[in-house]
Amino acid sequence: MFDANNLRSILVGVAMSFIGVGLASSDDASSKTSATPPKEVADLLQDNCLACHDQSSREGNLDLESATFDLADAETFHLWQYAFDRKDNYPLPNLYTSMLQRLGLEVDAFASATGTMRGLLR
Repeated sequence: MFDANNLRSILVGVAMSFIGVGLASSDDASSKTSATPPKEVADLLQDNCLACHDQSSREGNLDLESATFDLADAETFHLWQYAFDRKDNYPLPNLYTSMLQRLGLEVDAFASATGTMRGLLR
């Protein structure tokens, strides 16, 4: 059985893996520093993040639409780590459900798309 800390670490790892897999599948090195993410990452962000965290909404002062994907850059890496691993502001549950489904796992939604995962991760 996973405790909250283990589950949180696994989910953050999955999130960062999606970003890394998208980067690794890019056709040329210049796309790693581009403001345009690889298709896999763009789809994930569009489906789960950009309704609230785009240039115009910036909910939580977080604009993922303008972020680059150069994870070798410390500031950029920190932004993506911050987006998926915030101590008091967890990502929405539909993001994790979507990521696990894209990995081929059958996952039922465990909360509304607008609720946080605080109860699950404590």
